[in-house]
Amino acid sequence: MILTRTDRIIIDDLPESLPRALRDLTWKDGLLKDLAPAIYTVEKEKFTYLIEEYNHKDDALSHWRSHRQYIYIYIIISGEEIIEVNDISELTILQKYNAKTDQILYSGAPQTKIHLKENNIVILYPEDAYRIQYNLNSFIKKCTIKIPF
Repeated sequence: MILTRTDRIIIDDLPESLPRALRDLTWKDGLLKDLAPAIYTVEKEKFTYLIEEYNHKDDALSHWRSHRQYIYIYIIISGEEIIEVNDISELTILQKYNAKTDQILYSGAPQTKIHLKENNIVILYPEDAYRIQYNLNSFIKKCTIKIPF
């Protein structure tokens, strides 16, 4: 897992399509802020990204989850969010792998808690389980990039 400011991200030694994905989004020029919520596909590079906006409705945690087929990248466009992360080997499987949703659900305690703010980025590999802490009255605009692993 990597956490950094988007304007300082080092994109060497990452999966081949990831540097292209990050360069193509050019968030430094405000592209992400201007995109409407939707799912976008970049056929040539075989990745998708989702722009979403939402208000957290309660003070709760999502389920622990991990993904096998994709690397997930979260970029906070505006607002703040807390994400908890742990290695999957430290958690107990609640629901076995579902190929349709590409996820495994877990129970367990966090190893790392990260407070994400505007322009922060988190890269989650298949060995990283995560859950999002929903905070009451918090508006989020976020970009989720899914890159084949």
